[in-house]
Amino acid sequence: MAPSAAAAAVRELEKRFVCPSHILSAVAAVPPTLAVPSGWTSELISGWGSLDDEYFDHLPTLKLCTSGCWLRKRNGEWELKRSSRSSVREDVDAYEELTGKDALRVAAEVLGARAHGALLQEAPLESLAVVRSNRISFNVRSGGGCVTRVDIDKTELPGLPSPSAYCLLEIEAVTPNSGEGAADAIDETAAALTCTKSGKNKLFKVLEESDPLLLKRVLGAIKQRK
Repeated sequence: MAPSAAAAAVRELEKRFVCPSHILSAVAAVPPTLAVPSGWTSELISGWGSLDDEYFDHLPTLKLCTSGCWLRKRNGEWELKRSSRSSVREDVDAYEELTGKDALRVAAEVLGARAHGALLQEAPLESLAVVRSNRISFNVRSGGGCVTRVDIDKTELPGLPSPSAYCLLEIEAVTPNSGEGAADAIDETAAALTCTKSGKNKLFKVLEESDPLLLKRVLGAIKQRK
């Protein structure tokens, strides 16, 4: 069943990078800073805080994943990210994001449950993984006035000591239209921050360490929908 168009969604574009060591050092300092080129500005919008994400799907089918949806509980609140590829370059991830009842409503529609209240009874969800991170966030304004959000996450990896946490930098733009200009703004910010190495999705990185077989199934489901 196609997800309802009635749910209010926020459309976002993002690219992930391995966080450069000089940026990680600067944001770990007191006060944290994010250096940008002359004529640019960076503003701290959220200091280091904890993210506790648990991802769910119908494990026998991975139907949410196959349909381009990621359902999670973040710090106790339901969120759903739905892939939105139209008119966006292949190197940029595009999502519509829903929260609370809207997230459960779309998940129920995808899984064929009659209503989100019956979701757990009619299409039981199982946990894929728990992803725990510490995050700090900045708004970055380019010399041309484009604004992007930069999130820097330090994610715990199962079986590895805390200093070996996976450090990811995400650059995000929210757009109401096709997104090409927003994608270019993300590239401009990446160049300004000297981010060159692509980063891996945090869920995939955790599964790589904790359950490689499940990761293989998830990646297979993603390939199936393309």
